[in-house]
Amino acid sequence: MKSPCIVVPKKKGEEVRKALIDKGLLNIELAINRDEEFLYLPLVGGERGKEVLGYEVIERDFQVLERGTKSYKELLDLSDELKSKLPTSFDVVGNVAIIKLQDEVLEYKEIIGKALLSANKSIETVALDRGVVGEERVRNLEVVAGQASTETVHKEYGIELETDPANVYFSPRLATEHWRIAQMVEDGDVVIDMFCGIGPFSILIAKNRKPKMIYAIDINEKAIGYLRKNIERNKVSNIEPTHGDSKVIVPKLEHADRIIMNLPHSAFEYLSSAFSNIKDKGTIHYYEILGHEKKEERWVEIDKEASNRGIKLEKLGEREVHTYSPESSLYCFDFKVSKGKGHV
Repeated sequence: MKSPCIVVPKKKGEEVRKALIDKGLLNIELAINRDEEFLYLPLVGGERGKEVLGYEVIERDFQVLERGTKSYKELLDLSDELKSKLPTSFDVVGNVAIIKLQDEVLEYKEIIGKALLSANKSIETVALDRGVVGEERVRNLEVVAGQASTETVHKEYGIELETDPANVYFSPRLATEHWRIAQMVEDGDVVIDMFCGIGPFSILIAKNRKPKMIYAIDINEKAIGYLRKNIERNKVSNIEPTHGDSKVIVPKLEHADRIIMNLPHSAFEYLSSAFSNIKDKGTIHYYEILGHEKKEERWVEIDKEASNRGIKLEKLGEREVHTYSPESSLYCFDFKVSKGKGHV
């Protein structure tokens, strides 16, 4: 059948495919076409304008995928009303599926978990997400089906990340973002990953670029433990893992060419530390979950915070990384710092 699609060079295929999935734009009912140089990624819906993710939209014939069970919902003996309240998407970390359920279907959590296992052969554990708790940003998970352990190995862009989503925070929806930042790092850069977790940014950078040093910091001691394992697993160097609070640690480090601030609920509280330790002409990647109407206001506040320190900012880009709720999204501001005289 014919479908709108975008044409992507093969070397960019995985990055763009994941970005389309994140935005709900990839038509998973159709087989991806390919030739020697390009992938043709089918889009959901009709015409969406002349470009999607910077690529021209064209029309092409695609094969409809033959599927047995279309959805785990078909395996459940629930009313249509209850099925309408089931999640249509969920995070998968390694072989662990993490689901959120509305109150109306919580009592069916075990049978929902078993249905997910049956419909997805790569999943070995299903865990119910009851929210992120504590300053260490850890999900409160309850295993409802499959293996009792939530420890797993997650793969993205050629690296392997050992993790346990019940003990350390990790989002598979940031894979494209991890790769994007890694590609921006230049040889010899000093990088500070202020909230590194298990190390997806740091490991990808060390694996694909030639930084002078990556200082990877996290307040969760278990996350730093997994980072050390992942450094060894991926055979990378030039990463210095540190357990502790970035507000205390960052001012003691050498000044950085690039700082990554991925702490979506409270990154603004750490701007002062980042500004104090970024080099003149250095770049900061700032992440925060914001209401759509709050986005521009926050940028003004970031710029004002810099101005109060005699620092000028050049906004290099702004990205909606993924939706967080109907009213908010995770945004990334990339900006370059220019320091006046008197700043180191």
